[in-house]
Amino acid sequence: MRKAFLASSAAIIVLASASVAYNAPDTAVLVHPDLASLKGEWKVASVEGDGVFRWQKIGPGDTVRIDKVSLQPGGSLEAIRDYYVLSPLKTPKELDVTFWGEGRFVTQHGIYNLSGYTLTLCMASRAAARPTKFAAESGKSTLIVLERVIESLEVSGHVVDDVTGKPVSNFSIQGGHVDEKDPAKITWGYTLETRGSNPKGVFSTRLRWSGGWRSRIIAGGYVSHPILTELPKDGAVKITGMVIRLKRGREVSGHVLDHAGKPVKDAGVYVVNPSIGNLTGGKAVEHDGEEDKKAIRVATDADGAFTVTGIGEDAQRIAITSSALDLWVVPVPKGDAAVDNLEIRLPQPGRLVVHYDIAGAPDKTRLFMQLHTWEMPGWSGVSNNRHDPIQQHVETVLDNLPPGDYTIDRVKNLGLKNKWDEAWLDRRTVKVESGKTTVTDFVRSHGAPITGQVVGLDQGEVAKAEPTRVYVRVVPPKEDRSKSPTFDSVGMEPGDKPMDGKFTTERIPPGQYKVRAEVFIPETEQQRRSTGIVPPGFVGEALVTVPEEGLPEPVKIQLAPFRYPTRESN
Repeated sequence: MRKAFLASSAAIIVLASASVAYNAPDTAVLVHPDLASLKGEWKVASVEGDGVFRWQKIGPGDTVRIDKVSLQPGGSLEAIRDYYVLSPLKTPKELDVTFWGEGRFVTQHGIYNLSGYTLTLCMASRAAARPTKFAAESGKSTLIVLERVIESLEVSGHVVDDVTGKPVSNFSIQGGHVDEKDPAKITWGYTLETRGSNPKGVFSTRLRWSGGWRSRIIAGGYVSHPILTELPKDGAVKITGMVIRLKRGREVSGHVLDHAGKPVKDAGVYVVNPSIGNLTGGKAVEHDGEEDKKAIRVATDADGAFTVTGIGEDAQRIAITSSALDLWVVPVPKGDAAVDNLEIRLPQPGRLVVHYDIAGAPDKTRLFMQLHTWEMPGWSGVSNNRHDPIQQHVETVLDNLPPGDYTIDRVKNLGLKNKWDEAWLDRRTVKVESGKTTVTDFVRSHGAPITGQVVGLDQGEVAKAEPTRVYVRVVPPKEDRSKSPTFDSVGMEPGDKPMDGKFTTERIPPGQYKVRAEVFIPETEQQRRSTGIVPPGFVGEALVTVPEEGLPEPVKIQLAPFRYPTRESN
């Protein structure tokens, strides 16, 4: 204890002797903007002279963290460690930094200038006197220029029409990243924050500026506009009251005609901008099936005429969705002038005939169809996903399909409390050609249902976990989850009676299958916060063969705790 006290006393004495050179702090001011402005992380841009800062060599690319800033020295050893004392009213402004160096607390004296996001320091080398000018002198001073590391900028304001000044109520905020090799180039599309009706056009966002992240406003009928292109001159990290004025951009007028040359009435015409989503049935559609009001729909009149605005740098295409053809995308003629005679002639649609006949399947269900727009030149960023009802023993004809490849699933509602609990079955890829008829069948004329039981739902660890729902899926014996179709799925959940695990599937064609059970349990707190896929708590599977004639043997599926699959080493 005696030795520790003497050591601390010695440190205080060294500090006191080292602090003799302190100029008295400014007492005429209790607070000063520099106190907050100096705090944060700084990156060294350049160094001239001895390069000594806090008794260490410093160079370009190094970072300096400033956390403790005051107008007077700290009152304890812990308080003064890495402590900056300012005299901002003096000319030039003075700065002293106290730190632990060479086995003792020491203070380095200097002057500083803060301009926007640039901090210039001129620091005395070792025991030299405080510099009086911003210049490097060998053995006397080091000149250091630092740039603030802007971890994030908070920006808020309003979005208005450039001509009328009225608020733009429907818009999105899109994220992009600065190209490391070409800072003038920004790749957009990393994030898209969409909002509902916003009558006042209010926006707020946070930019991770030092990481190269930027944001812009995109709205139907307008040219996109960046939120911030350069840092404010005053060094602010919170910007309020910003007004984003959106311009209408280039105007295009024209007519939409079907493949026979007849005008198409009430077609939905859209400018394809980065926020455009799913177009089908004559309108833009949200994930829940409701119309997407953020996308600006221009309807053609009886003559097929339309006028759209918002053609700009990254909005050079027009999409049409109508009863005549569910989707077509065309480029806008190049140039800056308005276009008043664009004729859009739709191709002849393809026809898809669907037959549905599966014993044990729902009488009525729907198809999910996804056009492979990502494989079609000039169609990137536009989706054509549609849901069409089908019924057992009834032929369904879809006669307005754009030509291309489609992924098609039969969607089965599992009848659980959550109405969105659905299975996507019998996936296949179908090619639709202009003016031709394609047939796809969801028909199983042979085979039998698979029956069985998931064993142990009311026993041991499974029962203790209190299962919330169970899914039983019928898949190929060697399943590729990304490609293999699911032939059927059965759902179970607790009700008035405990789950007994018994199940019966739809008719399954003759062949060998894997029947897989997945038991889900209440989510942990961590899983509820996670944005990833939550795995089941328990799983089990069994192989079964459906014979050409008769019924397969009932299956028993034993459960085990879920384990993530291990990767095979090379």
